Amino acid sequence: MTDRTRYLFTDGQFGREVTIISTLTAPPDRDIYLVNCNGAFTTGLQRQVAGKWENAWVASTNACFSQPIKVVAGARHTGTLIIRRGSGAVVNGRATDEALPPGTYRVIWHNVLTSYDPNDLTSRNELPIEQRVSAPIVLADR
Repeated sequence: MTDRTRYLFTDGQFGREVTIISTLTAPPDRDIYLVNCNGAFTTGLQRQVAGKWENAWVASTNACFSQPIKVVAGARHTGTLIIRRGSGAVVNGRATDEALPPGTYRVIWHNVLTSYDPNDLTSRNELPIEQRVSAPIVLADR
């Protein structure tokens, strides 16, 4: 979930920006594990285009692999996204020069695992996408 349903880009220190507070809730029947680097985990935005969700922006983090953040069943974990309008987006692993246009988006949490075994780092039991995305939100200029 997010702290609001509509966000306005405002003038920030580095240009037009918006801050989104996003909260992920673990399913009531299982713990989840957030892959992270020194506490920084990966969230992003998906944009609704012609009735489909497309990756639009992803937060960049360092490439280390810290002990996963465990979120016990039913508990919540909150993160802050600061999105700068003029910054390029990272889509499907490549940088673009496109800024985020106004529109309908949703927050997505990446690398959320349903189990973690430090002896088997190849298993990637990711939480289903429906359980790690927010309801639609609107990004607007006004």
